[in-house]
Amino acid sequence: RLGAFPTAARGLVPGAAARLRAAHPDLRVVLHELEPHESLPAVRLGELDLAITHRYDLLPRRREPGVSSSALLDDPMSVALPPGHPAAGAAVRLSDLRTDRWIAGHPDTSCYAIVLRACALAGYSPEIDYHSNDFSVVLALVEAGLGVALVPDLALRHLHTTAVLRPVAEAPLSRQLRIAVRRGSTERPAVAATVDALRVTAATLHTGEPASQSP
Repeated sequence: RLGAFPTAARGLVPGAAARLRAAHPDLRVVLHELEPHESLPAVRLGELDLAITHRYDLLPRRREPGVSSSALLDDPMSVALPPGHPAAGAAVRLSDLRTDRWIAGHPDTSCYAIVLRACALAGYSPEIDYHSNDFSVVLALVEAGLGVALVPDLALRHLHTTAVLRPVAEAPLSRQLRIAVRRGSTERPAVAATVDALRVTAATLHTGEPASQSP
């Protein structure tokens, strides 16, 4: 029983599950699409065996009793701007976007909190008009000229967009994807095999090269 937030469910789970089916045909993987604030308690309570979570570098760490986590991959973030936006240089200063409308995740998620935190460090409180945890929706709103957004590299690897993607000038932003399990459960063969498959899949993504710098 594997929990994963939507971007990881699309970008990591299919490859890992296919590897598991080939190597361990009797191992059944059941996927539950959950945000980290939902999946971590589920791991603690035994409702999930493991979860893919994320941790933003500007936000406090969430700790769940009885649950241990380990790093899976680093996921850089870019600013997504509508085509022709005047701030679209080699890198974008968030302080230059104080008059823009923003697009962010739902208010109970870290995808929302990171926008508030990053803009606060740039000296202002963002005006957020649209909320979605689906980055295909976020990018469609940006493309339509309705606002700007922060988008992780992993979300961009399976989407085509006409939005302008640039790194943050003040300081690079990123989030770390992690694997969370109940303490001691990695000794279980099924859990160990799933962790290994996720790590192999993550290693093939080459996420050290931000999508915002790709052709």
